[in-house]
Amino acid sequence: MSNIKVFYDLHIHTALSPCGQDSMRPNSILEQASLNGLDIIAICDHNSVKQLINFDYIKDKYNVLVVPGVEITVNEGYHVCCLFTNFINAYEFGNEIIANLNPYEHDLSKLGHQIIFDHNDDFLHEITNVTHQQFTKITIHKLREYMDKYDGIMILGHIERYDEKIYKEVQTIYKNCFDAIEINARSDYETIVKEYPFLLNKTITRSTDAHDLSVISMQKNSFNIDEKSVKGLLKHIKYTNVDK
Repeated sequence: MSNIKVFYDLHIHTALSPCGQDSMRPNSILEQASLNGLDIIAICDHNSVKQLINFDYIKDKYNVLVVPGVEITVNEGYHVCCLFTNFINAYEFGNEIIANLNPYEHDLSKLGHQIIFDHNDDFLHEITNVTHQQFTKITIHKLREYMDKYDGIMILGHIERYDEKIYKEVQTIYKNCFDAIEINARSDYETIVKEYPFLLNKTITRSTDAHDLSVISMQKNSFNIDEKSVKGLLKHIKYTNVDK
């Protein structure tokens, strides 16, 4: 029986994401998560894992587990949070992302900065040659193949932001693709599941999609898991209905 209660936020961006605030730096995020009483967080920048190495470097300084992740904008236009059991697998998947990005130049005036901060939260460099805010060439079904290859899980991000067709697609053509579905932590869960009751039979996560330190979750959403580890968390999400 699962008996270790952990508070989480599994959808947090850094300053590498064009919409992320400059305050979203590795130590700042982990310090805020710790202050908020969280046990587990996941870093999910848009279409890039390049900031993860700095979390890998400092992750043992804090009493917060760090799940390496990335938010992929699939070719169909949906956002999918991919979470991995270890950083090496995330880095290797990062090479697949690079191969599937379109060569679109980054429009700083419209999209904002894409900054990597080092393990001391100091400016390292800014990515300007390609925008990470784009649809990749990766389809949902291809992403499923990648997750199976790199021991990752797929969470459909903020389902409430999409139009009606996604609610039908997750029951039909994408039925076996997603390991969980995210309803944003700030959205009205009760109203959404009342309108779409099939979601009650899905594994649901409630994360913030934080682009600012003030948005990172407090001690609100939790899992009861068997083992307090990244692997234990992903196993729980993949194979067990999480706590609503």
